[in-house]
Amino acid sequence: MLIDHLWANEPGLTDELASTLNELTSLNRSEHSRVALRARQVLIAAHQPAYELRHNQMESIFLSAVDMYGHDFHPENLQKLIMSETSIFDILHDFFYHTNKAVCMAALEVYVRRAYISYELTCLQHLELSGDVCLVNFQFLLPSSHPNRHPHNRVIGLYGEEGIDAETGWSATSANMTSDNPVGGSSLSMGNYMEDCQRTGCMAAFTSFEEFESYADEILELLDDFECVSCTVNPKVMEAVESSECRLSTSINISMSIGESAQSEEIEKSRDPIHILSIALKNPGLSSSKTGQNGKHNCEEDDEVLSRRFGAFCAYRQEDLLKRGVRRITFLTLANRQFPKFFTYRARDGYAEDRIYRHLEPALAFQLELNRMRTYDLEALPTSNQKMLLYLGKAKVAKGQEVTDFRFFIRSIIRHSDLITKEASFEYLQNEGERVLLEAMDELEIAFSHPYSKRTDCNHIFLNFVPTVIMDPSKIEESVTSMVMRYGPRLWKLRVLQAELKMTIRPTTNSKTTNIRLCIANESGYYLDICLYREVTDPKSGIIKFEAYGPKTGPLHGLPISVPYMTKDYLQQKRFQAQSSGTTYVYDYPDMFQQMVQKMWKDYIAQRPEEKIEIPSPVMNYVELVLKDRDYLIEQKRLPGENDIGMVAWRMTLYTPEYPSGRDIIVIANDMTYLIGSFGPREDLLFYHASKLSRRLGIPRIYLAANSGARIGMAEEIKSLYHVAWEDLEEPDKGFKYIYLTPEDFKKVSAVNSVHAVLIEDEGEPRYKITDIIGEYGSN
Repeated sequence: MLIDHLWANEPGLTDELASTLNELTSLNRSEHSRVALRARQVLIAAHQPAYELRHNQMESIFLSAVDMYGHDFHPENLQKLIMSETSIFDILHDFFYHTNKAVCMAALEVYVRRAYISYELTCLQHLELSGDVCLVNFQFLLPSSHPNRHPHNRVIGLYGEEGIDAETGWSATSANMTSDNPVGGSSLSMGNYMEDCQRTGCMAAFTSFEEFESYADEILELLDDFECVSCTVNPKVMEAVESSECRLSTSINISMSIGESAQSEEIEKSRDPIHILSIALKNPGLSSSKTGQNGKHNCEEDDEVLSRRFGAFCAYRQEDLLKRGVRRITFLTLANRQFPKFFTYRARDGYAEDRIYRHLEPALAFQLELNRMRTYDLEALPTSNQKMLLYLGKAKVAKGQEVTDFRFFIRSIIRHSDLITKEASFEYLQNEGERVLLEAMDELEIAFSHPYSKRTDCNHIFLNFVPTVIMDPSKIEESVTSMVMRYGPRLWKLRVLQAELKMTIRPTTNSKTTNIRLCIANESGYYLDICLYREVTDPKSGIIKFEAYGPKTGPLHGLPISVPYMTKDYLQQKRFQAQSSGTTYVYDYPDMFQQMVQKMWKDYIAQRPEEKIEIPSPVMNYVELVLKDRDYLIEQKRLPGENDIGMVAWRMTLYTPEYPSGRDIIVIANDMTYLIGSFGPREDLLFYHASKLSRRLGIPRIYLAANSGARIGMAEEIKSLYHVAWEDLEEPDKGFKYIYLTPEDFKKVSAVNSVHAVLIEDEGEPRYKITDIIGEYGSN
């Protein structure tokens, strides 16, 4: 691509080139999507700091946090990395192998604290394996919203005021960490705290998979020494605490009780697995034969090779893993200048890979809110962008029922690229949001090669924008609407009908931050429903909920933010059926009229700002006209989709600027979801009576035509009864003489005058030869 050539030779980008690229980003047709996306990527990359600069920034932070001579430790410096809103995992793993062992230990701790930032870390220790390999052991509590944690298991009161600081995330005891007091000046026991919400983790980095295998037994042995409830120190840990390396370490311990006795092995073994292993591998052992001339691998094939290799290890050591209580083991494969790749194997699956978490750090899954997709069976699909996660969801149904709700879920986290910028501008939010949206659409287009793609509907995009944005909340809706309109046709083609943007905003520089959710829905295909919420914590239950932000109360108002995505309802299936036929679902027409009347009022008011006109409420009333018997219509309020014929009619009253007191109209429309919108006797009667009513009242009649013409077919009650008199029973290809009913069957349908027939004698039996099929009233 020419853009790639220009970027390789003009990395600085002149103003003239930047202007041209800006124009290319405005291309919105699907055939231009790759060009528009690549232009935006180059523009963004041109304003990002170089990898080397980011690497040097991080190294300076590490060196400032760990004194080269081992006398002082400055945890507040590492806090910049842990709490940073920037993306760091593509650089951080370089420091797992730093020449300064103190930096290696600090890097491992930063990774753990960063990955487990939403969990409550109660203990973190550093120690070394026999060959000077650094290992970090930590304990944490599941967050109160976690499904595996019971509501009464509350952290509040366990370590009270001296626990982890709400603002910094560092323990109050960390300030006492010096060479004379390496483990802190306070120790708190968890006592009899219920263990079902506590986990123990270990993380170590190795230069190859073979090196890890040589240390596997030693790591598993250490798990026996890590207590489930309190961080009891074993001799190896004590040795590490007393060493100079541990004095240099960033060990933080708020619940370690030295000398506390271990609990019995019987109780330990009776518990569910609680240990988590994270194994980082610099050279996972890929075959060099797969590397092309450009040095790139076939990523998908490599992933499968690695998955099988890690799976074989887990299968071979399954008994040992279960015996030591390993809940999950995650392998991180590391490549220079790239984000780690993740392969996770869980005890509940017999240590088979959990592909839903492929290339996703399990501890960070909360940021993508995967738990909200729990009403679907998920299949993880490969993506070209590792930071973009794509799933095919199949609605969970009762055994034996057919799955009718398929949809794609695509999710991504947006971060800063550097370690200096603290807060993002509104322009940054716009540009990054648009870039990720383009990438998401590209991934969806590739995913449409999946066998189930034609059955997908209500596809969903979720973006978590991590940096705090200083902006006026009222700008969000306007900006998002403009972006959706720009790419509307492509989004509609990809059946992206729902999206959610999570962000943290600050209205002014000195104001407090607010967590905001922007939810977008376009299920009907013509009306963009945008709802703005903020996250609030219920003071009684502690549950975080959606609260409407602004005058509009959306459907999620008052619900927990963990509420699952609802599976497709009956109406949405009808919509999908109608939209697949290139038309609108019949019961969406009244909403279309309402939207148009509201637009008329907005345009009318905009032209007369000095008159202070207000839009009336409501702008429209309507009632459905239902055919009663065969002779007349009745006005009836009923739910959408309750019609039993292929035509619907309404009497509407529109309160327009020209007729503010209201004007009546009759609207008639075909329902394409009922026998493909075909006409039968009852549809004809409804059309006749509705048209007659409009003439009698002297009001306009509007007919919205979308049908397949006259209904052709045989009455259902006759289909299962008639017989065929063949010319030659042995050779049906010669045709038939007539169709007939037996005397018994004729009696069943003659009472309703469904068929005309003549009694004849043929082949030694009486038969009613059918001359006309009329059909029972209501059957066609």
